[in-house]
Amino acid sequence: MLTDQSKVYYQVKESLVLIQAMYDKFHKEQLDLVQTYPHMVREELEDYDLAVRTYFAVDRTMPGDKEVCIALYCTALLTKCLTKSESTLISWGSRV
Repeated sequence: MLTDQSKVYYQVKESLVLIQAMYDKFHKEQLDLVQTYPHMVREELEDYDLAVRTYFAVDRTMPGDKEVCIALYCTALLTKCLTKSESTLISWGSRV
């Protein structure tokens, strides 16, 4: 016949085995989830890279073409200036 201490011991042992099984399941699920992160980060970076290149109208095959970048910047600056009122444009031009 089991003593009260033996009963408690077996109950504690069963509880610990259950906790270990639950933790192992949780740990495996978390590892599976975390292993998808590098792929997700890479996709986000590629999307961001595409958005930036599209916005600045540059291509990855010739990233060092400074003349194209300067021309695009000057065009954007000129467009911004032309959309301002004439008095603002004149005052801007007098500063140059």
